[in-house]
Amino acid sequence: INASKGNESLHGWALLRSKPILLFWYTLFFLGSAALAMSDSMAPLFLLKNFGIGKKQQGLLSMVSGVVTIIAYSRVAGPAVVLFGEIGSCTVGLCISMCCAPLLLYLRNPYIPWVITAVTTALGALVGPPSAAAVSSLASDETRGTMMAILQSCGSLAGGIGPVLGGALYEVDENYPFFVAAALRLVSVLLCCLVLAISIRKKVGHSKEE
Repeated sequence: INASKGNESLHGWALLRSKPILLFWYTLFFLGSAALAMSDSMAPLFLLKNFGIGKKQQGLLSMVSGVVTIIAYSRVAGPAVVLFGEIGSCTVGLCISMCCAPLLLYLRNPYIPWVITAVTTALGALVGPPSAAAVSSLASDETRGTMMAILQSCGSLAGGIGPVLGGALYEVDENYPFFVAAALRLVSVLLCCLVLAISIRKKVGHSKEE
C-alpha cells in the first residue's frame, strides 16, 4: 500500500488534520527509533558482560553496521518498497527485528552479535526510508519541509528517551531493555496491520459500491 500525494495545498497542522495517516507514520517512526535507541545504547554493556566484546571489537561492530547501512539503504530499501509497499516493508522489517532479541539474549554463540548487528542494521532500510518516502508523498510542495521536519523530530525525541529508559531498565535487569524494545516493535507491527486492514476494508467497500 503506497502513500499517494494529495491535491490540496494545505499548511502546517491543517494538512496533518486532513491526513490522519501522517499520525500513523509519525508514531511508527517514533516507536521504531525509541526501540533502536534503547537496545543500541545498552548493547555495549550487554555485549561486554555476556560475550566479552571489548572496545576494539565494538568498534568493529560499529564499522560493520556502517557498511551494512550503506549497502542496505542503497540496494534494499527501494526494491522492498516496490515489492511490499511502504507499510508492508515496515511490517516485514519490524517483525524480523522483533525476533532478533531472543537470539541475542539466549544464544551465547560468539558469532551471534555480529550476525544480529548486520541483520538488524539491514532491516533498518525497510523502515526508515519507506517512512520518509510515505510522509514526503503525502505532503504538498509547500508543506513537505515541515512534515519531514516533524518526522525527524519524532526520531530525535525517541533517540533521547530511548537510552534513558533503557538505562533505567538495565539497572533492574540486563535483559529488560531488549524485551521492551521488542515490545515496542510488536506494537508497531500491530499498528501496521491495523492500518493495512482498514485500507483493505475501504478498498473492498469501494469495489462493492462500483
